Amino acid sequence: MAKRQPSRRRARLAALGLVLPMGLMGLPGAADAAPALPFTPAPKAFEQWLNSQRNWPHGQRLRFQGLAQCLDQTTRHSPYRTPVYTCLAGEVHLSGGGRPDQRCPLQRVSYFPNMKRVRYWTAQCQPAG
Repeated sequence: MAKRQPSRRRARLAALGLVLPMGLMGLPGAADAAPALPFTPAPKAFEQWLNSQRNWPHGQRLRFQGLAQCLDQTTRHSPYRTPVYTCLAGEVHLSGGGRPDQRCPLQRVSYFPNMKRVRYWTAQCQPAG
């Protein structure tokens, strides 16, 4: 019997190291168990959790408000996507750390439970006042 050739896509993904053996893909916990979020997956709960954090870089204090358009992508089970909880709207107030106080519209704020890290991206900041 002739050996079945892998599809071109599967061969490309395998070359990049992105293909799991078929037996592992369906096993619970194989690549799909993300750590639990430290907040309820809702905009207000995420905002409260972020505002309770005190270990921001450069000694700054951050205060988030008005978080909205949030997506919980921690429950999707994909070996290709890093679990993340993200909000696409809101603003952040930055103060302290020897820098002027600023108010910045958020383009995105994300929490990555596997790494226990927060990242945020802002639009043009304005002096707070």
